[in-house]
Amino acid sequence: RMGQKRYHEARILAEKCVSADSSRTSHELLAWVLVSGEIDVERGVLEADVALGIPEDASNHPHQLPCFPPAEHTLGRAALLRGEPQAALAYLRRAAERRPQRESLQADLRRAEAMATGTP
Repeated sequence: RMGQKRYHEARILAEKCVSADSSRTSHELLAWVLVSGEIDVERGVLEADVALGIPEDASNHPHQLPCFPPAEHTLGRAALLRGEPQAALAYLRRAAERRPQRESLQADLRRAEAMATGTP
């Protein structure tokens, strides 16, 4: 979970990015901040849905914006937070196909698999 101060700073940045450039990457950034802050998971899910509706090639985000997890990863993490490992697996596996090298994604995928099978 993000520290409270860090979360608020990240949220301000993410909301500015969406206001300045409503691209897929900007919505993925905001969705991830909202979900990883565990404060506004439902809004994070809505932002991830918006991101999924924007083609990646339509994104024209500022170069200084870091690469954030794909919307599917955010939706998978939200499902984990809600205790829905089967729903999480579906999203996380799709995200893993796109970005298999992402360590945080692989960790969330292992967590969802363990929850789904009941193993610690």
